[in-house]
Amino acid sequence: KVLSEEGILLDLDPLIATTLRANRESDAVVSNFDGHLRLISQSPIVSSDPEDVEIFRGLNWYLIMHEDHSAAFAPLRTAARTAFFATFIVLLLTVGIAMILSQLLVAPISRLTHVAAQITEGNLDILAQVESRDEIGSLANTFNEMLVALSQSQKKLQESEAHYRNLVD
Repeated sequence: KVLSEEGILLDLDPLIATTLRANRESDAVVSNFDGHLRLISQSPIVSSDPEDVEIFRGLNWYLIMHEDHSAAFAPLRTAARTAFFATFIVLLLTVGIAMILSQLLVAPISRLTHVAAQITEGNLDILAQVESRDEIGSLANTFNEMLVALSQSQKKLQESEAHYRNLVD
């Protein structure tokens, strides 16, 4: 028998009774109860008074609590949804920061590559822009020193060629 919330004594569905007996050690069972999917939990009723312990044990009474399945798991679904959205936002922020940092790191190298392409085309009057004092700035500075040395070597070579042509003519 089951005492309803209204205080009416009802017969318990035999299938539910069998399920509850088989799962007495479980914290909860998901089953159809009153025609709805419910989370059902049970606990033996005991007395806190040591004199009444045996009386209550002999009664074999259980407190059965049931909650609608969707209502019982609503906080869990809400927490999962919140965790998903928080993870998604953190992922978007991380991707955004990574893109900004990559541009900050790649832009000076791209400018050096552009200067190298200009030099390949024969423009020795161009200089790499030194923007920082880090490794990229040091590379740009060394690049400029190499360019000045190359330009001076080319000038000396042209002067030497002009000198030898004057001698031959």
